[in-house]
Amino acid sequence: MVEPLCLQALLRVTSFTHETTEDEEQRRRQWLRSSLTPQLEAYHVSRVRNLSSELWYYIADDLLQTYASAKARGTLPGYIGTSISSITTTERMWCGFTEYEGICYVSWLSNSPKEHGAVLLTSDGDSAPECLLVAENHLGITKLSLAKFCDKVVEERPGTWWRTIRLDSRGMNVDVETDGVKLRWLARGKLGRVAWNVPEPKKPRFHYFTNGVIRPVPDRMASFLANHPEATGYSFVWDCGLVYIHAHIAGEGLACYRSFPHGSRLYMPVDSDEFITEIWQRKGYLPREWAIGFVTNKDRIFVAGAYLKAGQRPYHLIERPSRQLSRIYFETSADGIGALAFATDVPKEENSSFVCPQPSPNRVYVSTESFFFSSHCLSHLEEITPCLATDAMGVTGLILHFPGGHRGSVGEVRLDSLGTRFAVVDTSSWFLAFGKRQNVYPYVLTVGMCRPEGADVQHVLELSRVGRSPATV
Repeated sequence: MVEPLCLQALLRVTSFTHETTEDEEQRRRQWLRSSLTPQLEAYHVSRVRNLSSELWYYIADDLLQTYASAKARGTLPGYIGTSISSITTTERMWCGFTEYEGICYVSWLSNSPKEHGAVLLTSDGDSAPECLLVAENHLGITKLSLAKFCDKVVEERPGTWWRTIRLDSRGMNVDVETDGVKLRWLARGKLGRVAWNVPEPKKPRFHYFTNGVIRPVPDRMASFLANHPEATGYSFVWDCGLVYIHAHIAGEGLACYRSFPHGSRLYMPVDSDEFITEIWQRKGYLPREWAIGFVTNKDRIFVAGAYLKAGQRPYHLIERPSRQLSRIYFETSADGIGALAFATDVPKEENSSFVCPQPSPNRVYVSTESFFFSSHCLSHLEEITPCLATDAMGVTGLILHFPGGHRGSVGEVRLDSLGTRFAVVDTSSWFLAFGKRQNVYPYVLTVGMCRPEGADVQHVLELSRVGRSPATV
């Protein structure tokens, strides 16, 4: 039985400030198992028949919840309670550290060394620091550092978020909040209000999707790498609106699909010598009306968003990325991507316009108000890789392969759900077979080089290696 005061303390220490990642959950379980297993072996070795380490591992697995609670309670003997204090940046700053569930956290911050082993915050170089960088995860602050703003691309650390408190050369006070075991929050008015997955750029330029509505500053800004020299494509997660963007790099795994198992996936492949040259934004009143348009140096035009059947909205140029590697920032929240941000100056439009791809006249009409649309020229098509539905019932999209390694994408494509790649070089035609789910919603049953037959087939589209391949999702 946990006493009320102890329970309150446990809740303060263990409460999450935001949703954690699946990788962090796995790391935590692995740390708890690794910590508990040798203790079980040592305790029982003289009392019961010695068991193998593998069996103790499985026994520990059943005790993880109890062990985690006991470990958390063990941090409370030195518990000092929740408190808010203040420090000044005109004096030297010291901090201490504590370990919790295998991760090192900052336990206190003060203008004087409170205990043996205190660490003095210093900056690199001879010039004065411009900001106080605060690294945190879902349980508290893990690192503090005095630094200057850096224009270099910094590598992301999954699960770590950064807040930036810009320093005043005249000095300033910073509020420090602790949960009694580790630091939870550093604040100076609105400074450090936004958490970034990499340190904040010096002059972020925000572009909001809302049309004529003032939005609050985002709580969190994630990012993806644009024009990476080994980029193979970009994925966009849609769930009643855009919710996440991921840049695929050659040789990476498929772990990115675990974070967002639900929703639709739009995929824009890029060639080895292809890079994004323009980024356009479509605003609206509702998230489903928002979209991002991309243009590449190979005249590829891709729309990450829905095709609106009524009331098409204009696109506005918001960025001209250079050929060099850079980061593009986007809001991450339960409401989806409501803002983009860049570390560059506002681009000049130079009388350019975004030509949104238009659906073909022979598309399959659906009853929904809006849908995804994509197309690609089929001239010189060599191979096709279908993307299969998660329930193995039907095809959601296609990756089209052309000479020289060029690829196109139509429909909804997930790289973790690809089917068998097949060649179409030696055939004059290939076929898409359509059926209907619940006799209402059309979908692609199969794709292949032979005309499909069967009771489920309601329509067959014959295609050649000339023309365009339309896709409506």
